[in-house]
Amino acid sequence: MTLPACWMLALKALVCDSGGNRLNFRTVAVCVVMKQELDMNHQKIGRLENLEPLTKVERLYCRWNLIKKIENLETLVTLRELELYDNQITVLENLDSLVNLEILDVSFNRLREIKGLDQLHKLDKLFLCANKISRIENVSHLKNLTLLELGDNKIRASGSCSITTGCFFCCCLEH
Repeated sequence: MTLPACWMLALKALVCDSGGNRLNFRTVAVCVVMKQELDMNHQKIGRLENLEPLTKVERLYCRWNLIKKIENLETLVTLRELELYDNQITVLENLDSLVNLEILDVSFNRLREIKGLDQLHKLDKLFLCANKISRIENVSHLKNLTLLELGDNKIRASGSCSITTGCFFCCCLEH
């Protein structure tokens, strides 16, 4: 039996204007490639929802949208890579079910602190660039972390930083 190169899937997405105001719902047809990858970049998506059918997706790309909250990802337990780059996210939350996550990119959002990563023991790369983070915390339990990118944040030099041994750490400190 030959499987198609991709499966078409219709998802209902909340579309917002640039100010984050809810406009309407529209159906977004997406192609789920056999590599288990879903690209929803530049879709003006205001909310993550209706992802329940994607039980085998490994990579989810939601860059350059209007997402304010990380939510409704509980069924995506096979997810290995999640990109939420350049949205309007203020809190790292609702990630506990993503136990297979290896790469998380939440750069260019509105995060003020690092938290909500307690169950992400397989996390290898964490990108937190261009947020409003002032302290490096809540990452010492991430034993598989090899890259922590924190450039363009409000981090000040201090002796209280606890980084996992063997992790490449990239950060420009304010003095």
